Amino acid sequence: MSDHGPGEEIVTEESPWRYPAIIISLTLILSGLVAYYYFGPPIPGFGGGLPRASARELPIHMEIGESRFVISENYTQYPRDRRDGVRDGVSLYTMFPTHEGYTARHSELFQISENDPEPRDRLLAGGRFVVHFEVHIRRLPMSEADRVEHIYRERLADPEGDAFNDELTQYTFDPESSYADQDLFLGEEANGDVVAILCTQRSNVVRNPNCRRTLDLPDGLRLSYRFKRTQLEQWREINDGVIELLDSWRTP
Repeated sequence: MSDHGPGEEIVTEESPWRYPAIIISLTLILSGLVAYYYFGPPIPGFGGGLPRASARELPIHMEIGESRFVISENYTQYPRDRRDGVRDGVSLYTMFPTHEGYTARHSELFQISENDPEPRDRLLAGGRFVVHFEVHIRRLPMSEADRVEHIYRERLADPEGDAFNDELTQYTFDPESSYADQDLFLGEEANGDVVAILCTQRSNVVRNPNCRRTLDLPDGLRLSYRFKRTQLEQWREINDGVIELLDSWRTP
């Protein structure tokens, strides 16, 4: 409201509802954002597309392809995966050798990156380490054995390789190939199926590198898991443990 005072000066009277209205509007906006975050469709970077640990053990009922699982929330890496329903895949992690999900007590173990120095003395007391794994619908037909024969072997520097241990043979790639910064480790499953593990080489940039294996499951799903190269000697324990854990979550 305005009026003319002495000397034609304009006098303005503010509404007493102005500031309460601003506060109410901001409250409604923030409440809407919070509600969308938890109940709305996911948006990368806001609706669950960035990793965020959860220590809650609430069961999540999910369907991937033709397979159904009930997985505790503290095994999931992303908030987008913490809703019941159908999805193409899910990203998970677990602590070995106990097969626990995320806990605040061991939070530091779940946060180790490739740029961290090797954490053996600082964090691995008791032999604990974290394995990340993904389960998703198999879209591409090339199997693990196909990748070895048609991709990896064609790019090796030495096709004979060197024995790494009693179970694995180590191969290096041609320096000109796209795999030059990785090593290949080949072995066999108990049934004779090929095992192919790719490990990033340690460098000044990647001081705590990962190893990864990708394999096909009988139900049309594909499993990928990764672990620190320092745990390569334990690959079979990791391999069998991840598969057993996944099978324990299956439901009819």
